[in-house]
Amino acid sequence: MGTVYKNAGISDNVSGLHILRRTLATRLFREGYTVKEVAAYLGDEEATVSRYYIAARETREINGKRIAVVSLKRNGKK
Repeated sequence: MGTVYKNAGISDNVSGLHILRRTLATRLFREGYTVKEVAAYLGDEEATVSRYYIAARETREINGKRIAVVSLKRNGKK
């Protein structure tokens, strides 16, 4: 996966295929799927999905559209 990330221009420290799983979960959540629906799609527990895979921790409604406010932790910091 390191070669794939390098060729894509991603220089951030990412770990394997879990970044793709996290991206999918976050995008589904942003599109309006509930945590329960995302968990069912990924085949995982709701608590695990909301804690580790959905990067959005807060949502706001703006002009009738649900917008995710993203908060990613890096090296133990926000």
